[in-house]
Amino acid sequence: MPILFSDVTVVPMDGAPQVLEHAYVAVEGTKIASVGTEPPEGTFDRVVDGAGKVLLPGFVNAHTHLPMTLMRGYAGGCDLHTWLNDWIFPAEAKLDDRAVRAGADLALAELIAGGVTTIADMYMHTPAIAQAVLAAGISANLSCGGVYFGAPGDFSPAACPDCDHQRQLTEEFHGAGNGQILVDASIHGEYTSNVPLWQWMADYAQRKGLGMHVHVSETQSEHQASLERWGKTPIQALDGCGVWDCGRSL
Repeated sequence: MPILFSDVTVVPMDGAPQVLEHAYVAVEGTKIASVGTEPPEGTFDRVVDGAGKVLLPGFVNAHTHLPMTLMRGYAGGCDLHTWLNDWIFPAEAKLDDRAVRAGADLALAELIAGGVTTIADMYMHTPAIAQAVLAAGISANLSCGGVYFGAPGDFSPAACPDCDHQRQLTEEFHGAGNGQILVDASIHGEYTSNVPLWQWMADYAQRKGLGMHVHVSETQSEHQASLERWGKTPIQALDGCGVWDCGRSL
């Protein structure tokens, strides 16, 4: 359905220091067909009067946890690790697909209302989030946030739930919606996983051509603990396992 935005102020955000006044933007399907100060040729199923309004590219939120809208304000005032371990992880253990979908739907409505058109999300029950994203029409990179708390010598990709989640998510949703969804490999964080998972995720991302989504150095205590464990910062420790050797990193 061709749509024309007419008489609108356009901020192209393409590197050129200009603003187009009284401009026209034609859209065909999911593509912007033309931008200019002269009316484009052709007929349009819908014409939107943009007088007094500004049109610019959609915002990108490069790190979200959509369903956590359900826990907004929960246990505020704690340091990160107390908040996670004593409050958030126990609450999240009670969530099911239905609850995750409800939280994702709310978050997506808020994002879209704020002009966000692309997100990178990390969360569990990821297929439920993918269905919400497809219905909302927003573009998304999705990941499950791989964790592994076991001993390094006990690690087995066949027995690690998040390795299985990663494989299933990639097979089912990478490229879904004509590219609306891309799947990323992911590591929740240096402090919630270990070397074997890092190596597996890095190898999987490289083999499948996926990006990588990781929490890195969120707090001074996380940074310092990594230095004490490995003699390296989180970035350096993960780099030693090839985590950043992939096409896209978030």
